[in-house]
Amino acid sequence: WKVDITVDNGKSVPTWNHVANGENTIFTISANEGYDLTKAQVTEGTCSLSNNGATLTASNVISPMTCKVEIPKKGSTINTVCPGGGVLSSCVTLLASKEDRNVGDGYLYYHDENLADGAKDGSYRYSGNEPNNYVCLGSKTDSGGCNDNKNLYRIIGVIPVKVNGGDSQNLIKLIKSEYVTKEELGGWGSSTYGDGNRALTPNSSYSRYVKIKNKSGINSFYWSGSSSNNVNEWQQSSLYSTLNNATTGYLSKMGEWKDKIETVTWNIAGVSNEEYKKPAKDVFTIEMNNSTTGSDQTTTKTVDAQVGLMYASDYGFAASKDNWQNNLYGASDGEGYHSETNRSANWLCNAVYEWTISRCSVDSDSALIVYYNGAVRYNSVYNAIGVRPSFYLKSTVKYLEGEGSYEKPIFLGE
Repeated sequence: WKVDITVDNGKSVPTWNHVANGENTIFTISANEGYDLTKAQVTEGTCSLSNNGATLTASNVISPMTCKVEIPKKGSTINTVCPGGGVLSSCVTLLASKEDRNVGDGYLYYHDENLADGAKDGSYRYSGNEPNNYVCLGSKTDSGGCNDNKNLYRIIGVIPVKVNGGDSQNLIKLIKSEYVTKEELGGWGSSTYGDGNRALTPNSSYSRYVKIKNKSGINSFYWSGSSSNNVNEWQQSSLYSTLNNATTGYLSKMGEWKDKIETVTWNIAGVSNEEYKKPAKDVFTIEMNNSTTGSDQTTTKTVDAQVGLMYASDYGFAASKDNWQNNLYGASDGEGYHSETNRSANWLCNAVYEWTISRCSVDSDSALIVYYNGAVRYNSVYNAIGVRPSFYLKSTVKYLEGEGSYEKPIFLGE
């Protein structure tokens, strides 16, 4: 029998072969320059790829067969747009201007007025399963990796934000890659340190979606600071004060990097019970404009600080673009962000309970969390769950080297 092979963006050697009935035959696949053979896929026929896409096998051939292979274009990496280094925010902006916008197993989108379902604020945001947005605030290993996972952060995007209570600037927003530990928060005492009663290990039913490397023994913390403090005003939270404590808290553990974190305006008015059950663009508008219609609205709508948490909308836009029209909430599996399509393509989803900075404005003791199933819900602020600090880098911070992958993260300087 004759087996024909066609390859988009590459070639096959040979392009066809004769094979005896019931036998196998093998072809060698190669990619054109600029295309990624390791992500090749068979789009027609029953052939199979192996050896990182380089070997194509037609097995048990019992009739004439045609197999088609498609090889995708290589995604751009930050070192290709800024080979000599440069201001980090400018390098990310250049990366987003590339036509393919493909960065690892994810994308980098410019959220202008023309981006459907986007924030429309002029931000640049990473989305998808595993984009190349890793940053090491530590030293480099001989292989180009980060010396410690505790020093790994990820870029949410280049976000316009008010600086020191003044004008808006486009700054790099980071979030800790792993969940923060008790020691990194200055060794919080038992009144403020969670006891793990919410089982902070990735939920076994969704463990395949986890992006973090430490999958056990995740420390948990009260949003409000203790089980006796049930106030959901962020600026009154012990978590807020500990994250921003440069003497004994989180900032004190940042070393030289604490001086490279900008003081910005965080919007903390919150989101009502019905408002968070909307797509990311709607939740974002409410959060950024402090326009909640909740029955227990806070009198303090903003706070200037160095460190916070991600917004619920940050989590929403981290999903693949085809999820942005879905509600962040989901009552049952398959609904909204409580779904396979979100969990499998949202780099901020880890199957772990996690706090956001967004308070729930219909209650005086609740804030929004990312649920283990991928949905956004509200939770009592005196429950202990996972924390990943988030902050904005000063505009002067520069990109030095690295591609943004976990294996070769971005390294910075000033």
